[in-house]
Amino acid sequence: MKDKIRHEMLQIRRDMSPEEKRRKEKVIHDKLMTLPLSNNATVHTYLPMEEEINIFPYIEFLLSNGAYVYCPESLKGGRLRNRRLTDLANLEEGIFGT
Repeated sequence: MKDKIRHEMLQIRRDMSPEEKRRKEKVIHDKLMTLPLSNNATVHTYLPMEEEINIFPYIEFLLSNGAYVYCPESLKGGRLRNRRLTDLANLEEGIFGT
């Protein structure tokens, strides 16, 4: 069931026009920017791939405002490890080539 839903959602994103995707990303970004951000906030997020919503502007906002940002790192064997992100300029390629 999960794989079916994932496939359907990926297809919906692939079928979106670039303009529609930008509009939807802006709505999401605007909503993210309304979330309260306390001093020394810790935020767990993802690094977008391919058709995923581009939240890099929000991640940059978090980092520039002193938030502790953590993202999952995919490891061999289907395992994940949380890594602290301190700078978007020094991202390393993961096992999926992303």
